[in-house]
Amino acid sequence: MSDSIASAPPQHFNLAAHLCAQNAPRAAKAAYIDDCRTLTYGDLATRIRQFATVLHESGLRREERVLLLAHDTVDWPVAFLGAIYAGIVPVAVNTLLTTADYAYMLSHSRARAAIVSAALSPVLEEALQHAPVFCDQVEYHPFLAQDPLLELARANDVLVTAYSPLAHGRVADDATLAEIGEAHGKSAGQVALRWLLEQPGVSPIPKASSHERRVENFEVFDFELSDEERSRIAGLPKDDRQIDPDDGPDWDE
Repeated sequence: MSDSIASAPPQHFNLAAHLCAQNAPRAAKAAYIDDCRTLTYGDLATRIRQFATVLHESGLRREERVLLLAHDTVDWPVAFLGAIYAGIVPVAVNTLLTTADYAYMLSHSRARAAIVSAALSPVLEEALQHAPVFCDQVEYHPFLAQDPLLELARANDVLVTAYSPLAHGRVADDATLAEIGEAHGKSAGQVALRWLLEQPGVSPIPKASSHERRVENFEVFDFELSDEERSRIAGLPKDDRQIDPDDGPDWDE
């Protein structure tokens, strides 16, 4: 064992930024794996930065707190480290407590908002009666409707973070999205992301398998969909849920 003493971190040190930088050489390697998805270090770094941007754009400031009520999926480190990257303090809590417990924690931690997994939406609705909630992560893409949740979120000024916005790659094979994309010089995936971004209170967090795909995911702010194009996307089947673990809830209840 070495007797050397590690040097102190610099005066301005961000743990999430440090982890992203340290793992940049292994961008293609798996960082987190859950029952449905694998997140590489490159994907993790991109999604951390995206989530931090969402937090800032939503009005949260450095050193403020957010309650993190999320299941053990690859979204958890994105939310936890994304908050740290933004300079915001995540207060991670057990997912098996009661609404009253969460309301107490929100109040006594002085958390300005909460980040909540989709499967905990019933708890979200009850918690809204006692304390503010900031964000709800939920599967949302052109092939899955989330109208009741969107209505609830907008009524309570809650941001919906759309995970799996490309429907596990199915978006790329859709003829309607590809045709719309061709008219704009864009891919079907870029059309799907733009469709989500144009909806009030919705922020997609796409996964990317390469640097080129990450760049493509950001190049969605230089075009707009027409009413006719949005109508065509709205007409696509909306019952294709990609994330449905065996122990998941009755999503449509």
